Amino acid sequence: MWSEQVRRLLRYEKSATRISQFEPMVVPGLLQTPDYAEAVLSLYADPGDAPETVARRVQARIARQVILNGDDAPAMVFIVDESAIRRRIGAESGQGPEVLRRQLAHLKQLSARTRVSLRLLPLAAGAQPGLRGPFVIMEFAEPALGDLLYLEDAKGDYFGGAHSADLSSYRRWFEELETMAASEAESAVMLDAALAELGEGGATATAA
Repeated sequence: MWSEQVRRLLRYEKSATRISQFEPMVVPGLLQTPDYAEAVLSLYADPGDAPETVARRVQARIARQVILNGDDAPAMVFIVDESAIRRRIGAESGQGPEVLRRQLAHLKQLSARTRVSLRLLPLAAGAQPGLRGPFVIMEFAEPALGDLLYLEDAKGDYFGGAHSADLSSYRRWFEELETMAASEAESAVMLDAALAELGEGGATATAA
């Protein structure tokens, strides 16, 4: 059974016409492979959580990705800090670079889609508004819905409506991040470089 927060997020993502997301630490959930998602969500688990609990959370995260495949998929703009494509998520479980290698190959495939824009924020950019943490802005065709701010951290989820001061601030910060991020073409080169650094097989790895 999915939590009410997950069901609510699913509804909003399916209804959105545009999703703008910034992630400073890990690959965005909508773009994660199953094994990468499992590695990330296992870190969020409480000591008493059963393996089945983590498995349900992974299932819920992967289920959200159905919007990537629809003919009416929203336009999606992801700005991801360069550190996220270099952090070897999964290595702590003894899998070495394999989890990250598959994840980066998956990102390459997704970034080729017309409605997915992936831009990396170089470490050399220095201090930037995204240091405040990850966030998502969703826009809707239905005027009554307005735009929506979504924040997620270890303490839970937060949704802010179109008239919140928070949304205005985060919209401005996303625009600043867009001016600082590498272009899509430059980001593709950065992805290739990160794959090459992972060693043999990086350029031909397939997604999980």
